[in-house]
Amino acid sequence: MENVEILKDILIKLKSYDEYLKEKKSEGYNNYNPLTVLRKSYDEVGLHSAFIYSLINPKGNHYRDDTFTKLFLKIVLKLENYGKIYDVRREYIIENQRRIDFYINTEKYKIAIEMKIYAGDQKNQISDYYKAVRKIASEDSSKEKVYYLSLYERDATKSSAKDRTYTKISFKDHILNWLKECIKAIKNEDKNELSNIIQSIEFYKEIIQILTKQKQKEKKIMDIVDYVKEKKVNLEDIFKIAPDIVEIQGKLFYEFFESFTERIAQYSIDNMDNIDDNIKNRKRVFNERKCKDFFSNKSSLNAGTFFKIDDEYLLNIFMAKKALYCAIRKYTKDGETYELKRLNKSNKDDSELFLELNHSSYPHQHFFSYSMILSDDNYKVIYDFENTSFAENFYKLLKKIKQYKESI
Repeated sequence: MENVEILKDILIKLKSYDEYLKEKKSEGYNNYNPLTVLRKSYDEVGLHSAFIYSLINPKGNHYRDDTFTKLFLKIVLKLENYGKIYDVRREYIIENQRRIDFYINTEKYKIAIEMKIYAGDQKNQISDYYKAVRKIASEDSSKEKVYYLSLYERDATKSSAKDRTYTKISFKDHILNWLKECIKAIKNEDKNELSNIIQSIEFYKEIIQILTKQKQKEKKIMDIVDYVKEKKVNLEDIFKIAPDIVEIQGKLFYEFFESFTERIAQYSIDNMDNIDDNIKNRKRVFNERKCKDFFSNKSSLNAGTFFKIDDEYLLNIFMAKKALYCAIRKYTKDGETYELKRLNKSNKDDSELFLELNHSSYPHQHFFSYSMILSDDNYKVIYDFENTSFAENFYKLLKKIKQYKESI
């Protein structure tokens, strides 16, 4: 089928989108969530830690005293007889500058809670938290408790927990049930002035439901990409007729880069976090505008997403002018800011670690990489990543990185 005919076919299927959008808007539907406007849905510190603490802190601006704290202790931590609540802290600092996500000090328990969305575990993390609260508990004959909060009650890694006892809790069940009970408690007070708290909790609850796949993202109004998928438009055809449907292409490319955070998290590699927000040269980090401009021939992109491997290396998936790269880079760090530096391929340690990456459509002298030319024939990597040679090489590299980190 010629490109003109392909375009006509796509446009016929998309013709009703404007009508669909007008109808939904007239009915008052929207996809607005102020929390995800300010933060990414998987932002552990800026979103999840901050929001949960805003509720469990008895001195918080909700002015409900310890109402939410008691519900948290009962529903999430399964504690009943805990005595007086003395203190609730966020990012509580212990020895070696480690920070406990949440620390709750009660008359009968000293409680540490470690929270994970997609981030990996750090070596001795749970073990160190256990030692810290046990030491505090010994001062007044109370008991120590350590909890590990994740999306689906995953296990902490052996290198983090060692042989220490901890309790698994989840966003999917424990946190969602707690949020529901918080809403009930506010509604029972029957005060209109508290409606803003209910609305805020509902916004956060929606984020948890999406992260734990209990609710579809953007369900109230489909965006153009969702609409394309529902109407069974051939995605391969869309990429063949670039740049006629630039917005769809750009959105799919943006989602492609975003997806690596979850892919890497599911591989269970300790402490391999996304560091996009801390890269010094912001031009190197992908965003929606850059992804769209790439398909409208306004830009060569030269941007992507970054993940810290250890104190020396990072993983960078990025698009240059013609090729898509999966690269190992070196960096220097100033405070919380990462700056890329050149990797010397003649260095024996570097070359032995990542030699298998030294085959590339576009080899580069300053980093090891696997790459592929991005053209009409292989845009499939963007919308059907798992069934591509790039994915195969990416997962081989993750396996190598995991082995490397476990050997340190």
